Amino acid sequence: MSRRYEQHGRRHLPNGSDPIGLGNLASLRIVYGQIDGTGDIVLAGSGDWSIDDYDAAGSTTIIFPPFADTPIIVLTKVDNPDTSSGEVEVSGATAGGFIALTFDSTGTAASMGCNFIAVGT
Repeated sequence: MSRRYEQHGRRHLPNGSDPIGLGNLASLRIVYGQIDGTGDIVLAGSGDWSIDDYDAAGSTTIIFPPFADTPIIVLTKVDNPDTSSGEVEVSGATAGGFIALTFDSTGTAASMGCNFIAVGT
């Protein structure tokens, strides 16, 4: 038995924003890079972002030209032999940036490097 799906009109996400069309990468935008534990840019990546605020206690504000809506943000910890365990977290994400929070193995805020990628339209 075959099924057929027909779409009538525009579909929107629950918050009213437009979804990224499946297979339509023409409007997709990616911002990415890497910072180290001292708040310096290690890999500029896409080159269209900067560090707006750095706090040695593990908080770094990363900004970029705004997306149409808040992008999907993935943040990963950069392995460091001195701080081999720990966690990273995205906070305060907006269309124009986010705060990268880093923690040591005890859950205490600590300065660590991280990679990020923001994907949206």
